[in-house]
Amino acid sequence: MKYRELVSFDPVREIMVLTAADDRDQAREDVRTYVISDRMAERFRELIIPKLRFDLPGSKNCMFVVATYGTGKTHLMSVISAVAEHADLAAEMTNVDVAADAAVIAGRYKVIRSEIGSTRMSLREIICHDLEAGLAKLGVEFDFPDAATVTNTKDSLVSMMEAFDARYPGKGLLYVLDELLDYLAKRRDLELREDLAILREIGEVSGRTRLRFVAGVQEAIYDNPRFRHARRTSRHPSRMRTRSRSGRRRWGRVGQGRGTGQGSGSEPTRAPRS
Repeated sequence: MKYRELVSFDPVREIMVLTAADDRDQAREDVRTYVISDRMAERFRELIIPKLRFDLPGSKNCMFVVATYGTGKTHLMSVISAVAEHADLAAEMTNVDVAADAAVIAGRYKVIRSEIGSTRMSLREIICHDLEAGLAKLGVEFDFPDAATVTNTKDSLVSMMEAFDARYPGKGLLYVLDELLDYLAKRRDLELREDLAILREIGEVSGRTRLRFVAGVQEAIYDNPRFRHARRTSRHPSRMRTRSRSGRRRWGRVGQGRGTGQGSGSEPTRAPRS
């Protein structure tokens, strides 16, 4: 008997690309190969799944997936978006209890995936471009107004969701964006304050609509002294809290441990390092 007859395994991709999960077969493979540790199972049950539910009153559903390079951050984001988009993929999850819990959000969303590369666009321009292009593929026509012609982006996001609801009643829209921190780290202070403002607006709109946002970063944004300074000097510092005025969390943080599929989660600002 030969060793290859005793041991069978699928090769692990060294580089995960979030947008590859736009292909249903690849999305299924990502779900099937993501190993859910006991600690990550707890994070799915206590943080990820509740934030993607529509029936929890007062839920503010945006998340940062925090991890260093090569630890499975993109893989986790792919799994979250794949299950949210395809109802049958919940059964493919490697933890049976998480799979059962995920049934309440499985297939409830249309998903727009993107990642930020080399660009000089503002974060608002990137987000609006991604949403317009993604909605067009879903058969929803919507154009964001130029930033110079409006006083905020929240109203436009609400109008966008109204157009989405007309086409997909009862569905949610999940926008998943990878490599956010690399982009923010290159921004000047004034640009950075504007970028953080659009994140705040998305967080606020998520509490009023079925829009959900998941971003992948290499470290917790407000653990970085430069980002903390930008938030303090923003024109609206009181609205950039991790908790809303009512005391409910507006943003969640999911920490990712070492090794693909081995993760840990935490509260937004007090997470232990993995």
